[in-house]
Amino acid sequence: MQKIAVVVPCYNEEGAIGAVIRDVAR
Repeated sequence: MQKIAVVVPCYNEEGAIGAVIRDVAR
């Protein structure tokens, strides 16, 4: 569930790339 909360805001700022980076950084 945490991943979704992180991906949602990421998509709004950078996009798919940002979501991937956040997932990897986590």
